Amino acid sequence: MQILLSKEFISNPEYEKIFKIITSFNTNVDFHDKMKEFAYNLIYIEAKQINTVMSYLYDIKLSIDFFIQYRNENISLDILKKLTRLDFRALYSERRKINLSPFSQRRLISAWRNLFKFLNYKDIFIALSIKTPKTFPKSVPKKIIEDLCKVDQTWISYRNRALWGLLYGSGMRVSEALNLNIADWVKAKDNLEINGKGKVIRKVPIFAIIKTWMTEYLERYPMKYDQKSPLFIGKQLFKRLGSQTCAHILAKWRIKHNIDQKITPHSLRHSFASHVLANDCNLKDLQQVLGHKNLDTTSIYTHIEDKKLEKSFMDIME
Repeated sequence: MQILLSKEFISNPEYEKIFKIITSFNTNVDFHDKMKEFAYNLIYIEAKQINTVMSYLYDIKLSIDFFIQYRNENISLDILKKLTRLDFRALYSERRKINLSPFSQRRLISAWRNLFKFLNYKDIFIALSIKTPKTFPKSVPKKIIEDLCKVDQTWISYRNRALWGLLYGSGMRVSEALNLNIADWVKAKDNLEINGKGKVIRKVPIFAIIKTWMTEYLERYPMKYDQKSPLFIGKQLFKRLGSQTCAHILAKWRIKHNIDQKITPHSLRHSFASHVLANDCNLKDLQQVLGHKNLDTTSIYTHIEDKKLEKSFMDIME
């Protein structure tokens, strides 16, 4: 079945990187067109985040480069039907040589499963089953979070503290936080309503200290704003802060303070989940706050804390 791509998708500058990856595929035009339909399906039907779609496409592109050499033939849509479990095991083994993480390996498999499902290649989809070691997200220690939330005299430091506090204090995804406008915060009281993954509306808690930090940030907001203004803006003003910039800020901060542990915006979400579970939060309640579709996804956090934190999450946040 051919998908009619919308003008919004084709002309949206936000998707330029997606098209750039697709055109870099060492395949024919028909394959490129099908991959555009696949990307469209992931974004508009499956409600995948853009970064996830780009990662899937890049994994598939690297896989195709490998298959071209491994099978010594060009890869087309018809050739995809002929790929076997042995082909993918060879790919998996090749990737292991460069010491990729289990997460990256699972993402590769997820990318191909989604593609096979989209193409309705059921036999390959069923055959593709490679076990990878389970890894669990590592939470950020309380002391590091406290240091991370210290401010100086710049408005950017107040913005960062408000953002890090919001991620850690609510468990929302960084993309959800960065999509907020001033109006979303103004109408929030004890809960903040967000448009989450899969366009599902949910509410996340807002603690008193986060309200204080956000108020202090908005008092230093470097330009005149209205209800439609982005809640978090970048150095260039007027422009909404980006997720890659957030990751870069955290990486620079970690290096500056000689911290070995990798810290990302998403690890603050992990920390929220593991810390509240360690203090006897109900797993079902946590699932609703995090916006997980399946309880199994939330349950991974039950494996990563020894439940011996000295203080409760409320002691940290209040």
